Parts: sequence; C-alpha cells; structure tokens
Amino acid sequence: MSLHGARLAALVLLGATSWNVPTLNAQSTDGANDARGAASVTDPTTDLEVEPTGDWLRFDEVVWNGASVEIHLRTGYERPIILPEPVAALGERSLPGTEVTIDTEVVLFAPSEHFETRPLTLVGELTGTRYRLAVRSDPIGSRVPLRIVRR
Repeated sequence: MSLHGARLAALVLLGATSWNVPTLNAQSTDGANDARGAASVTDPTTDLEVEPTGDWLRFDEVVWNGASVEIHLRTGYERPIILPEPVAALGERSLPGTEVTIDTEVVLFAPSEHFETRPLTLVGELTGTRYRLAVRSDPIGSRVPLRIVRR
C-alpha cells in the first residue's frame, strides 16, 4: 500500500474508532490550526502547495437523500470525503488543478487552484447508487473531512 493509500486507510479507521487522537488547538477561523500532519506537498502542475489532510478530531456529516451533495473545498488543502460504500468514478473525474484519488470508500481531493462548481458522479460498487457531487474550490472552503451516510 502506498503512503497516500495508508493515509486514506487511517482516515477511515479514525472514523470508526473512539477518536483516540491527540488534542489539537482550537479551530481558528482561517483554518490554520484545523489539523496537524506532514509537510505540504507541491502539485507538479502549479506552484501552489497542497497541505496534507493530517489528523482530525471530527468529521462533518451529511445524510445522503439522493440529491446532489455540495462539496466546498479550500484551495491548497486536501479534503477527504467518505462515502457509505466503495465507489468508482462514473465518467469524467477531472477537476481544474485538483488531484482526485479514490481508495475504496474514500475520495481525496487536493485542489491547487480555485474553480467554480463542477459535477462529479461516483457509483457505489455494492448498490449501484449514483452519488452526485457538486464540487468547487476557493480560499474559504472547508478542510474538515466529510462523511456521507445513509439513514
């Protein structure tokens, strides 16, 4: 398993554990203390560095209701999205200046440039469910990992 894959697997495990991770500084309004992690990596297509995901004490959660899910990324920071089942991209999965990595049920976005809302469709490998995402990136987007759940 690659280092990138190991980080994604650790995120999934963190989501399933009792959050036994070190306490982080209080969340700042600019996101400077949102997470801790390895040094940033530079996207080879731009000069902007993309900060790794790091370790998180919390996840945001949204209930899947069949509608498109808004994904607001912060440019320059990785953000994982955890789906309720393993997924694969359906059709085009490229986003401007953004590396998109799919590892079973985790989709990791690493945007290095701003872009307006773009559609991205993922298909569940167990149920065939089509998860429609509306993805955009700008300086005020979120870095917090997002878990999409079914009720």
